[in-house]
Amino acid sequence: MSSRKWYQGSILQDRHLEELNGPAGSRGLAGIVISHSCDLSHHDMSSEPCAEVLTGESVPELDGNFTHGKHPRRLHVQMHGPGQKVQALELVPWRRLIVYRRDLTANEPDGDRYLLREDVMLLAAWMAQRYQRAAFPDGFNRAVRSLGKKPNKMYARLSPFVSGLYARIYPDRELEKDEHYSLDLMALVPDEKAAELEDIRTEIERLAELFNKAGIETRSAAYTEDSISLSAMRKLRRLPLEYLSLRKTPHDPLPPGFDSG
Repeated sequence: MSSRKWYQGSILQDRHLEELNGPAGSRGLAGIVISHSCDLSHHDMSSEPCAEVLTGESVPELDGNFTHGKHPRRLHVQMHGPGQKVQALELVPWRRLIVYRRDLTANEPDGDRYLLREDVMLLAAWMAQRYQRAAFPDGFNRAVRSLGKKPNKMYARLSPFVSGLYARIYPDRELEKDEHYSLDLMALVPDEKAAELEDIRTEIERLAELFNKAGIETRSAAYTEDSISLSAMRKLRRLPLEYLSLRKTPHDPLPPGFDSG
C-alpha cells in the first residue's frame, strides 16, 4: 500500500502512467486523478474498485479560449513542478483511463508536480458540466452574444476563488412580444476564502452591468458556500460560459445550433 495518500487532482508519476497508457513523459502527457478524494480513500475496495484518470497533454501556452472552463470540450490549466516550473496542459473529457484502485494505491503520486486547489475544483466542475450544464433560451443567448468579447474577458478576470457562477432567468423560455429577460446572477465562494467576498461582489456587479447593457435586467450577489441553502440552490442553474462569444478561430469551435445546449 502506498505511503502517500491519493487525492482528487493527484498526478501520476510518468512511470506509472506509462504502465497504464504507454510512453508518457516523452509525449508530454500527465495523468490527473479526477475521482473524488472520498472515493479514493473508501475503506471497502470491492464497493469502490476503480478510479478515473484524465490524461492531459502539454501545450506551449494557455489559450484563453479554453481557460476557466468556458469551453465544454477543452480545458487549459497549469501544472506546477519543481523549481517553480509551470507547464500548460490541455485536457479533453474523453481522454480518460479507468484504473483499478488497488493498482493506484500500490504506487505513489508524483510528489513534485501538482495543480493548484482552485484548478482542481475547476476541473471537477468542468467535468460535471458535461452532464448537467444548463440550456438557456436562444433569445437570451443572442442578447449576450451581442456584447461581443466583453463577457468572456470579464469572466476571465474573475477571482480564481469563485467556485461557481449560477443564474436564474425570467422567463425561462423564448420571449413573447414586448417581453424582456431578467436575470439573477450569483457567485459562490468557499468559506475559507470569505475575505475575498467583497471584491468578488464588485466583480459580479460589473458583469451584471454588462448584461444590463444587453437589455437583460440583472441583479447580482456573491455568498459563501455555507450561507446558501439547498432550497435556494435548487432554483438556480450553473451558468456555463460556452454560449458566450469565443475569440476568433478557436481550435475546437462550438457546433452550429449549440445555442440551446
